[in-house]
Amino acid sequence: MNQETLDVMVSAILSEHPGGESFFNCLDEKLASIHYFDWIHLKVSEFVRAVQETHGVDCRYICSGAFGSLFMGYLNMIGETEIRGYHVRGGLRKETSLPPLMLTAFEDDLIGKICIFVDDSFYSGRTRDKIKLAVESCEAILGATIVLYDGAAKVDESVFSLTRFYDENGKKRF
Repeated sequence: MNQETLDVMVSAILSEHPGGESFFNCLDEKLASIHYFDWIHLKVSEFVRAVQETHGVDCRYICSGAFGSLFMGYLNMIGETEIRGYHVRGGLRKETSLPPLMLTAFEDDLIGKICIFVDDSFYSGRTRDKIKLAVESCEAILGATIVLYDGAAKVDESVFSLTRFYDENGKKRF
């Protein structure tokens, strides 16, 4: 998987779905593929190594929804044992408040850790913000968000993506 391949896919989806929920639903469906997980796994592994070398702190990843479930299945398939992760239900961006007890079952394992949120796409940051609150309620830190597609108009330095809808100057790329 590379940026060019993903850019072609985004352009094709935009020709049928000019934006909004229908665009993201179609994009999410296309991104739910094992072909993209190698890139995400590489980015998660790079981040974990950097954090462990710099801070000597263990990391955990958190993913959500159908994409997260598929990503965890991919990690099991390749035998990933160095990075522990957790899956929470999807649809968080639509919640008006943080679902109670979302990560408390994992709290003992998260205390003092740096967490990485892994998702297929990023736009408003609402899902990431809910994950951040849940992580912080477990006395951990959300250190990064790793996604395939970033549709946010403003660059967020804590979000790492394979491709962006806007360039670094805020101009549309598609």
